[in-house]
Amino acid sequence: MSPQKADVIDDGITKDIQIKETNYRDPNRNIETTPLTESTDEEKKEDEAAATSRDETQKVKYEVGDHVYTWVSYMGIPYATQQHGIVVMVEQQPDVVVLVLFQKMEQKEYNDDNVGKSRETAASDDDDASFCMVRKKISLKEAEQNWHKIPYGVHWTKRILTRAGTANGVEADDVSIAQNRIGFLWDHQT
Repeated sequence: MSPQKADVIDDGITKDIQIKETNYRDPNRNIETTPLTESTDEEKKEDEAAATSRDETQKVKYEVGDHVYTWVSYMGIPYATQQHGIVVMVEQQPDVVVLVLFQKMEQKEYNDDNVGKSRETAASDDDDASFCMVRKKISLKEAEQNWHKIPYGVHWTKRILTRAGTANGVEADDVSIAQNRIGFLWDHQT
């Protein structure tokens, strides 16, 4: 039996392969694929460059106005809730991302010399809760590992298969609108 030729698509690149008979596999699948030609050093370098550019594009690229979240443990339960924030600045030189985080605050009474006075503490439940904004600088490496961008304009079928708060069906607003909202909330927080 003579070898057969076939086209195979691998990573979007069509390659010619040669199919020949072998006897060392499952009797129902007696084929082995081998390339027809060896690639040159120049082609290998081009393939490596393409793979590197694919890896770079798979990294998270933060932009001002991005809505991001991270998973937070609650009472020892991992991934129980989320912390949301907005990217307000990305510094490429020291690899720093500046986020504005939204945190729930509550008024709690405490007993000591200032009886009857209250102070703000981080909240863990919904009783008497109000929200505040905190500006936080994090390294780009930490941001890429822990903070995820929320995709906007996601089809409803994908949204029902993801956890709440991790995808949005509406289109994203313009960056200037997002910055104006952040500025307004920052100036008028309680």
